[in-house]
Amino acid sequence: MDSVKIPENIVRMMGKMYIVVIRWNGQEFKFSKPCNHCIKYLRKIGIKKIYYSLDDGSMKYEKLKYMESDHVCIARKVFG
Repeated sequence: MDSVKIPENIVRMMGKMYIVVIRWNGQEFKFSKPCNHCIKYLRKIGIKKIYYSLDDGSMKYEKLKYMESDHVCIARKVFG
């Protein structure tokens, strides 16, 4: 996706939206903060705000501009 050019009108439209990421194990919410790889691509398409679930069942809000993560998602572990 690094070489893919995102049309400017899409980036503008996405900048007005936010993402909600929830992980549910069937009984409770689990930690769902995106990994740095996903954060990079969300920024690239223009997303500015994100909400994600925490292990205690609450939701956290962050601006992607300031967001960092040391989490490695399962897709990165499996597919590199």
